[in-house]
Parts: sequence; structure tokens; C-alpha cells
Amino acid sequence: MLVDSRLTTFIKSIREQYGRIGKDKLKVLLDAYADSLGIEGYSAGKIGKIIKRNNYFFDVPKQKHKLRFSRSRVRRVGKDIRPGYVEMDSVIVWGNGVGLRLLTVMDVVTKVAYAQRVKTGAAKNTIKVLKAFELRYHLPIHTIQTDNGSEFLGEFNKYLESKGINHLFIYPRCPRVNGAIERFNRTIQEECVERCDWQIDVLKGDEQLVQYLNWYNTKRPHAALNYLTPQKYAALYT
Repeated sequence: MLVDSRLTTFIKSIREQYGRIGKDKLKVLLDAYADSLGIEGYSAGKIGKIIKRNNYFFDVPKQKHKLRFSRSRVRRVGKDIRPGYVEMDSVIVWGNGVGLRLLTVMDVVTKVAYAQRVKTGAAKNTIKVLKAFELRYHLPIHTIQTDNGSEFLGEFNKYLESKGINHLFIYPRCPRVNGAIERFNRTIQEECVERCDWQIDVLKGDEQLVQYLNWYNTKRPHAALNYLTPQKYAALYT
């Protein structure tokens, strides 16, 4: 196959600059260039052969995705866990026609629970809620189990690492693994949220939530704890 080095250089330069531009488009450009030189251009078929034989493929290297941190996942919560194994969740609840985002926390063994209304699902809000729970829960936390929401990533995950707390994730679309906190979400919806005055006064609704949580942890008997309150059951370990 006879070729003119000027034309092959032109084909190479176009492919280098614009990537995988096809032979038919190259023919239009090459014909114009060849005409300016006073010579005949090439057919599209010949251009295709030139590209293949000379390996005129100049693909831009694809950027590698940033390595994501390795997530420890759990399929089910064991029966031999000890206090300090905590589940967390972010849930949208409805009270008197008002949608609210609550971050909920519960120790799986003692059932001591906490919840707080937050404006957004930012990781910094998740940290604040966990710190509030730590102030009320007097046993060391060794494990936090969550779903894969963004509120449990980033800053929140780094906070757990700094505290030496193990962070476990459930598998996607497996909410039953978070059974303890999911049941608490339903309980707090039925016993508190639907009866609070957030629609009338947001701050009053927050106060009613605090009062309910105090009652839940110190007065309300829990069937799974042999009808002890979470606080009394937790006291058995302190």
C-alpha cells in the first residue's frame, strides 16, 4: 500500500488530538488537506487500514476511582453480644402532618435508646447525636452498626476510628439486620411522634421527645428485658 508520509502524519496528528475520530470524518479533513498540497486524498477504507496498521489509537488513560475504605459487613446480630453493641438509623417520621428527620440510637442488649431531630443527614449531625447518647449511656461502646447512608460515612466513620469503635455496615436492602433500631423507630413513631406538637411549635415537640425518651428508658417496662426498664437492665452490667 503506497502512502504519502505527509498524509499519514496528518491522520496521526488528528487522531492524537481528537481521539477516536472515524475514518469517514477523517476523509473529509484529509481531502481538504491533500487539496491544499495539490495531491489526491485517500478513500475511507484506505484511511481505516492506515490507522490499524500504524496503531493510531491514542486513548486517554481512564482515571482510576479513589479507593473506598473497606467496609466490615454483618449479616445478622449474634446472640452472644455484650452491652455496648449499638445500632443507629436515620428515619423520616410524620407527626401531625409534619415530616421530620430523626437520628435514632439503641444499645441492642440493654435497649437503652436515644433520638434527636436533625435538620439534615450530615455526618456532623450524626456525630452530635452519638455524643449525646454517650453522655446518657454509662457503658463503653465497642461497636456501631448502621446502614450505608451517607450520614454514617465520612466524618462520622473517622470519629469512630478515633474512638476505637468498630463500625459495622449491614448489606444493602437488608433492614432486618438492623431489627432492634427498626423496632424502636416504629415504637417512637406510635408512642411519641404522632402525639407531639411539632406542627404547632417545633421546640415544644423537641421537649416532648426528650420527656418521652426519659420515660422510655426509666419507666417503660420492656418485654425483652423480662419487663425491666432499659435503665435498670443496664444497671445490672455496671
